[in-house]
Formats: sequence, C-alpha cells, structure tokens
Amino acid sequence: EKLHEEMITFSDSPTTLETGTSYIIVPQTGDRDATMAQFAAHHRAKLTPDGFRYSSGKNTDWLSVTQLRELIRKFVDPSFR
Repeated sequence: EKLHEEMITFSDSPTTLETGTSYIIVPQTGDRDATMAQFAAHHRAKLTPDGFRYSSGKNTDWLSVTQLRELIRKFVDPSFR
C-alpha cells in the first residue's frame, strides 16, 4: 500500500456518497441525480461535499505490526508468525 495514494479523486466527488464507515462511488449512468438519490436512500448515505477528495495520506488510523499480524492470522493464515 502506498502511503499517499489518492483513492477518491476530485472528479469522482460529484458521484461519491459517504455512509459513515465507507464511501460509494456511484456509476455515472442515466439520470445522475435520480441515481444518486436512490443509492443514498438505499445505503443511508449522504453526498460528499463539493470538491471532496480522499487520500491515504490523510489517514489517522494506523495499525501496528502486531495488529497486522493478528489480522493475517485471523483472516488468512492461523499459523502466520
């Protein structure tokens, strides 16, 4: 993983929703406003602000090596050291 990777670009912001725990970039098809409203209602999400961008460089929640190893053991390989 890059430390400063831009995952949601400025050009994606008009079609990006925020759920509180994740972001949804809605496909640009048909009537954009209707599609956005449907996705927002279904996912209980809200539009991101104009000009929104998301970069991993803004992350404030970092895992330690120990935490990463625990996740690998839990989800990938229980014998991982």
